[in-house]
Amino acid sequence: TGEVRNGYVIKALNMVSQPRDFRLSIEGLDGGAFTLAGSDDPATTETVISVDADRLREVKLYITAPGGGERREFDFILEEVTATGEPGERDVVEGVFYGPDR
Repeated sequence: TGEVRNGYVIKALNMVSQPRDFRLSIEGLDGGAFTLAGSDDPATTETVISVDADRLREVKLYITAPGGGERREFDFILEEVTATGEPGERDVVEGVFYGPDR
């Protein structure tokens, strides 16, 4: 029965003295995809964000998912992208997606 859109703000803190890239993704929300606020890029389940040295970056995004249901849990995953391709820091935060029957 249509799609539902929820808005979120993700904060990424870079506590080192050089810029870093992080892969932001969502998992566990069937049919869900997001767009970054102010971006014309198509909806996706992952993107890379850059955070300047010793800075906090706030990223506003909108997740769209098929309508139906009241409350669905999913995960935001933020992983450091390293130059060598080796795994870097990783953080998983639970998110909640609210449907129209909130």
